[in-house]
Amino acid sequence: MKEKICCRISMIAAIGILAAVSASGQYRVKAGVFGSGGGWTSSSETRIGGTAGQAIAGKSETGASRTFFGFWHVESALVTGVEMQPPLPLEFRLEQNYPNPFNPQTTIVFHLPEPSPVRLEIYNVTGKHLRTLIPGLKYEAGIWETVWDGRDAGGLTVSSGVYITRLTADRQVKTRKMTLLK
Repeated sequence: MKEKICCRISMIAAIGILAAVSASGQYRVKAGVFGSGGGWTSSSETRIGGTAGQAIAGKSETGASRTFFGFWHVESALVTGVEMQPPLPLEFRLEQNYPNPFNPQTTIVFHLPEPSPVRLEIYNVTGKHLRTLIPGLKYEAGIWETVWDGRDAGGLTVSSGVYITRLTADRQVKTRKMTLLK
């Protein structure tokens, strides 16, 4: 659970609170940060951070009450990064390969609006099947890419020419021409 309590007090008032806390002996100061331009202080219960211009942040408590002062943020978890996911595609699509013309390899990108079994094949212009790059594997919705290295199913490098990429997913078929130049 995250708890955030923020209040602003002047430096003089904050120093007065600290002086009262240390003079009375009734309070324990759990943690404090002086304006160090971004320092962190932790205890078993709290973690607080100082920012530039922040004079004091802290907490003092007795058995009956707690006092928060300065800028305070109690964290139960620390987020160190956020990974943004691209939006899901709205339509089934086969992009033009890149680079095109290519030598020796090219990247093929396709879009799936929903999970589907995918088959991606390479043909020459006479319709002869040369290679299957994706053999009907189930892919999640999203934007996917694969690389064709300009080789047939036997591992032999194909000659310069025009080739057809054929993408099949759930009874939908898309094709694109691509050119290999040596």
